[in-house]
Amino acid sequence: MTRRSFVAVPGTLIAAVSLHGVDSRSAALNGRWDLSVPGDDRKRAWWLEIKGADTPSPEGSFIGAPGGGLDVIRDMKVSPTGEAAWTFTRPARNNQQAWKGIYKVHLDGQQLIGTLDVDGRTAQQFTGVRAPTFHHEDISKLKPGPSVDLFMGKDLAGWHALRSNTPFLWKVENGILKNGPGTTDIVSDRKFMNFRLHVEYRVGEHSNSGIGLRGRYEVQILDDYGKPPDTHGNGALYSRILPTTNATSLRTSGRHLISLWQQTL
Repeated sequence: MTRRSFVAVPGTLIAAVSLHGVDSRSAALNGRWDLSVPGDDRKRAWWLEIKGADTPSPEGSFIGAPGGGLDVIRDMKVSPTGEAAWTFTRPARNNQQAWKGIYKVHLDGQQLIGTLDVDGRTAQQFTGVRAPTFHHEDISKLKPGPSVDLFMGKDLAGWHALRSNTPFLWKVENGILKNGPGTTDIVSDRKFMNFRLHVEYRVGEHSNSGIGLRGRYEVQILDDYGKPPDTHGNGALYSRILPTTNATSLRTSGRHLISLWQQTL
């Protein structure tokens, strides 16, 4: 699917310029950033990672407009004053015009400030904070706790809409959770850290949906019956991890299962 249904330690600066002649403000850009886009009615999650900002060959990866997958930044440039810039392009397709976006970010204190410029459009502003670091336990030492039912098959208790400006078209029929086209994503009221998620779902013809995790990852749900496994296919961790097999086995009548450890993400 394409919706996208998530702190640095200050210190005393001794030298203002690195061995490569890059201002120390550039080095402060390094790391992973959770991005927020004010005014984005879809509440999509953006994310950025920058490496080597204080070297001659900076690099990075990005999740956000125009797609939603994990894209490698191949043309990142960092100025001596600590501004990073890169571009993404998208060819014309499906009645959509060709697209080129110019991204720029800089630090203001501990906050990342950014803009996305696309020809003919108003510049889109976004901000970022450092992504939290999750402590990973040894999975072999984790013991299952009591199971928690997130869906009881009767109603939508325990869930809320991600967006309030979109028609709410979710309903329960015969113990199955269904939605209508153009509706909002829904979010569980409860939050979890280490857990094993077990999901049963059906894939209707031409379906395109997903299961969001941590506001950053998505397990893809897609009708791709008969196609080879793909990082954008059914059962994939979208654009990141290839499923071991095509999970769309029986098409419209199929009942499919996803079981995963959140600790590994």
